[in-house]
Amino acid sequence: MRTLIVSAFRIRAGLAYRALPFKIAVGKHFSLVMAVCANAGAPLPASVNVNVDAQMPGHRHGMNYKPIIHREAAGRYRADGCMLHVPGRWNVIFELRAAGRTRPRSAKRGI
Repeated sequence: MRTLIVSAFRIRAGLAYRALPFKIAVGKHFSLVMAVCANAGAPLPASVNVNVDAQMPGHRHGMNYKPIIHREAAGRYRADGCMLHVPGRWNVIFELRAAGRTRPRSAKRGI
């Protein structure tokens, strides 16, 4: 699991994620499994949702497919249908949304 610390919505939260399959192949669909939890035992707002996208800064384009996000349980999400169709450096962007506000964070990934 990789972890991002997100400061949003007056809470500090961690977002841990992993790819399924673990090794991402160019031009093959994969999923991202994510867990969002508030730090210091604070409750996570029930309205929190996650969105995922990826951008390739060197080519100035994103993914050709929009992932479908499933809420599996409180704070647990799965993005199906992701695909990095070109080899190189990608920025995976996670957006946390709650109460009409959005907070994006990104993680760099090379394939």
